[in-house]
Amino acid sequence: FRKADYVEGQREDIYPYLAADFGSSAWYVRPKLAWRYTAYQLSSGYQDYGYYGLLSSGVGSPFTEKAPSRSLPIVSLDSGLVFDRSTSLFGTSYTQTLEPRLYYLYVPYRNQDNLPLFNTSLMSFDYWQLFSPNQFSGADRQMNANNLTGAITTRLLDDEGVERLSASIGQIRYFTPQRVQLPIGQSTVAADTNWSGSAYVAQLDLQLSDRWRLNSSYQWSPNSRLIELATLGLQRRIGTDGIVNFSYHYRRGRVEQYSASMVYPLAGNWRVLAAWVYAPAFKNSYKLPTGTVDALLGVEYDSCCVTLRLVDRNYINQSYDGTTQLPPGHNTNQRDNAIMFEVVFKGLGSTGGQIDPLLRRDILGYQ
Repeated sequence: FRKADYVEGQREDIYPYLAADFGSSAWYVRPKLAWRYTAYQLSSGYQDYGYYGLLSSGVGSPFTEKAPSRSLPIVSLDSGLVFDRSTSLFGTSYTQTLEPRLYYLYVPYRNQDNLPLFNTSLMSFDYWQLFSPNQFSGADRQMNANNLTGAITTRLLDDEGVERLSASIGQIRYFTPQRVQLPIGQSTVAADTNWSGSAYVAQLDLQLSDRWRLNSSYQWSPNSRLIELATLGLQRRIGTDGIVNFSYHYRRGRVEQYSASMVYPLAGNWRVLAAWVYAPAFKNSYKLPTGTVDALLGVEYDSCCVTLRLVDRNYINQSYDGTTQLPPGHNTNQRDNAIMFEVVFKGLGSTGGQIDPLLRRDILGYQ
């Protein structure tokens, strides 16, 4: 791993496991035993760096070894039941399921403060994080755990087996403090959290018709007694290759955004592409920009052999926060504008910029 103004080195991450799957259509039990070994070989001069780059004079480095390592077991047991019954709603017959689930996770604590952060961050908490063995992305941090997750899901399936509704709610119960934390300074780490439970996480996915779909998620924390996250999304399909999206996203103290996006088919093989993200005036601790955060408009031609894309994008410069002085050479404008053109020869490769990943990120369902 090599990054400007940060400690460099090599990392080896070995993660073997044994797993089994017992059960039937009505129940399951899935034990898993893993062992994670992560080792580093840091470059010379590693003691000149802290968690966020070069250290100032007189500040001690958290990196005390040239070749630190971490080794620990990860034990989990996932189990669930599936009940179903026939029911009727608004004159239409459905099969309704009720699916309680328990997930136990044990990971012993290991002090990891002397390990660098090459590519690790705290993942966004969502429903699937209730059943994850690690709350961190990357291999530089492995959380400790003695947790039990309880969750329940109900579904409505029509006579053709299509899922028309799925609703879930769950929570993690912590039996020990969360001791593995990310840094809050060059050589300091955040304090342990000693919560009895995580936020309650709920999610809803509703197939209103063959063309309309609604999804929503909600998190309420018993620790802060506040709504931590709320999202709402509405999607409409247009023909076989068109789509329109509307969404709202709120995360307490960080983000409140409205967005709309579209892929609209024209005559022949042409489509119009558009996306817009708007942030209203919002009190947040990160002094994030408000107004139009990101907007793009473009056209696409798609045939059997070639795809052409022309996109104009106006967006907030992510390196600018309006409060700090940027290093020389950085764009100091709050907004950037980009005109991008891409030619993709199918089966051969592409020339031009990588517009496709941008469209997949900004337009839900784009393909």
